[in-house]
Amino acid sequence: VLRARERASSRCEWGSGCRRHRAMSAKSRYLEEVPNLTAPVATALVNVWCGFEEETDGLGAQSERLELFADGTFEHSLGHTLTRSRQTDLREPTESTCSGRWRLYKVRHLGADVDAAGDREIAFELGPGSTPLHQSRMVVCGQNPVVNGFHGAAFRLYPEGSSPGGGSAPKRRR
Repeated sequence: VLRARERASSRCEWGSGCRRHRAMSAKSRYLEEVPNLTAPVATALVNVWCGFEEETDGLGAQSERLELFADGTFEHSLGHTLTRSRQTDLREPTESTCSGRWRLYKVRHLGADVDAAGDREIAFELGPGSTPLHQSRMVVCGQNPVVNGFHGAAFRLYPEGSSPGGGSAPKRRR
């Protein structure tokens, strides 16, 4: 009786997280590789994408930078800078960078919108001598990532020099 109750209570009514519905939704989605990175859907992503956030206490900042190159290579950096106090200069920033190759896929969903343009997935492959990947893939939703940005490993990424508020994303320190 107890097992039957547990099974009944673990069922979801509309697919809210049960294994069966997760599997069904995974089967209704497939990826179609974009074989040529000179295609317009790929060249729209060849850019320097940045995200930045200052900590609420003003004692630090975090940043993310993703460079997608037309030759199919990438460089992805995550950084964090702390200050000792509000009166002192910044400590040396810490940064982790990985690199390798990127591939682009069109995300397709079975059903009425199978031919709809829109979502894309960037898959990353680790390059020789690189530190581990920060993320193995990122999904770019919508037709205009330049305006809407997309989620990176830590932040929403926008083209370098722009942000949703009209300000500037920070430039990389070298």
